[in-house]
Amino acid sequence: QLEHEGKIDLHARLRDIAPEIPVKNPWDSAHPVRIVNLLEHTAGFDDMHFSEVYNYKDPPNSPLLKVFQEHPGPQNVRWPPGTRFAYSNPDYGIAGYLIEKVSGQPFDLYIRSNLLAPLQFTAGDFDLTAANRALLAQGYQSNPLRPVPYKNIYLRPAGDLKASPGELAKLVQFFLRRGVAGETVLFKPETIARMERPETPLSARNGLRMGYGLANYSAIQAGVVTHGHDGGIDGFISTYRYMPEQDWGFVVLLNSDSSGKALRDLSELAADFLSKDFPKSQQPVITLSPADLQKFAGYYAPRAPRNQLLAFLDDLLGGDRLRVRNGVLTRSGLFGKSEALVPVGKNLFRTEAQPEA
Repeated sequence: QLEHEGKIDLHARLRDIAPEIPVKNPWDSAHPVRIVNLLEHTAGFDDMHFSEVYNYKDPPNSPLLKVFQEHPGPQNVRWPPGTRFAYSNPDYGIAGYLIEKVSGQPFDLYIRSNLLAPLQFTAGDFDLTAANRALLAQGYQSNPLRPVPYKNIYLRPAGDLKASPGELAKLVQFFLRRGVAGETVLFKPETIARMERPETPLSARNGLRMGYGLANYSAIQAGVVTHGHDGGIDGFISTYRYMPEQDWGFVVLLNSDSSGKALRDLSELAADFLSKDFPKSQQPVITLSPADLQKFAGYYAPRAPRNQLLAFLDDLLGGDRLRVRNGVLTRSGLFGKSEALVPVGKNLFRTEAQPEA
């Protein structure tokens, strides 16, 4: 919205818009952090550190800039921005601060007025009020389950919206209607399409359409490509997914953060049911010689950890071994069976069951 109003440029450098935010970027001259990198999680930031998550000592509306200045560690850029994807909640904390700086309003007030109100969210909000506290479900965690209290978080723009499944269904309808909320056109269809695809990481610049766009990522479920986002915080996990070509979507909210398998199963079942009457197209396979396939053989190690402190787990558990067997490229991880990969473009492969690379 702010870009369409000429108030901000998503490709502007962060240091030009908000030099007061502490960022250390060794590649700044050639690869500056741009606002679009924040929105696609390609800035190279670490995810928030534990001390940056829960607010036990400051007012719930503590200034966002104070958070970044007191917790600068995640903003130490780990690789050239615009190359790798790594989810980082501080990205969206900073985006919320930029909304405040550019619009002159607190980010939650701006979103409430410009998005939640047109979407007809009546109770959903960022602030915890007497009205929505009475509506808030009790969250649970662990096994056996135990209730967990509501916690204020410092990075409110990254994950503090409280809403109902019915309200979030209006968000799904907004995406399916390609930017229309009720009778109001909030965005053009091409703007919604841009939100659904990544542009900044190397993968996207080499033809891969799947990935994280502008707070909206694609995933393969039940043999089709869906869009949306997940959520998780103490006592709660959630997802919303939608498929614009087939005009369906759904929301799942669970008040137990120990129920990840249930969330995945429910989401897969919903996608399978809603897509059952539609054709499931696939990117056509191309032919590569065994010699061409052999160029891709080797071990691929993960090198974009979300939490730098836990990067060693990627080394222990992550990675893919690619081999050519009987003229077919196969992929295998540390666990599970190997699977065949079929070529669908230059450097692009999918499994036999997947719709696209």
